Amino acid sequence: WDLQTGQLRLILRPPIGQGDVGRLYGVAIHPSLPMVALGGNSIPGGAQQKIYLFNLTSGQLTQAIDAGAGEIKRLAWSRDGAVLFAGYADWNGLRGFDSGGKLVYEQATAGSVYGISVGSRDRVAATDFSGKVHLVRVSGATVEKLATFSVQARNPISVSFAPDEGALVVGYRYHDIGPDVIETSTGRVIRRLSPSGALEGNFGTVTWSLDGKTIAVGGTAS
Repeated sequence: WDLQTGQLRLILRPPIGQGDVGRLYGVAIHPSLPMVALGGNSIPGGAQQKIYLFNLTSGQLTQAIDAGAGEIKRLAWSRDGAVLFAGYADWNGLRGFDSGGKLVYEQATAGSVYGISVGSRDRVAATDFSGKVHLVRVSGATVEKLATFSVQARNPISVSFAPDEGALVVGYRYHDIGPDVIETSTGRVIRRLSPSGALEGNFGTVTWSLDGKTIAVGGTAS
């Protein structure tokens, strides 16, 4: 969609098949090139998956990256667009691919990775359902693991950096556990948010405003 007019610009159509084949969970627009990555379930049984790259001007499929086993749940480009990060379920973990589709980073996790956030400088954070948040540093196409933090509950489902990368907010897959604000230098919880009034669902979607003054929380809570 065009953000100025609200008009539909393109419909991107990756290959589909029977059952869940073709179901999409991850999408990421490149920060500087007219390119968008799409991923999800491209083959039955979660075997060798594909990430599809489309041209945002023509809408044409330009490349299919061999993305390895597992169902892709989240995609995000690094700040300069040198690395495309993918979070996986089934094969649980985080992978990074360079602009040519080469695997440059792989980290297996104990739980499914549904949340990825790219910081304003050089950090990327990912959540896994075993109750962990993982931090890496990106320099060009080089990715370095920094730290792993434990959080208050299993199934952290989303994560968002503060604008200065000094803190993260983590959302969970439960309606009765509010998001946590975590200090990135120590992993210490510095604030617990308390959305109230929900009987089911979750407050699993979180994002930080560009000025760092507001955290927005959403989900399926009712």
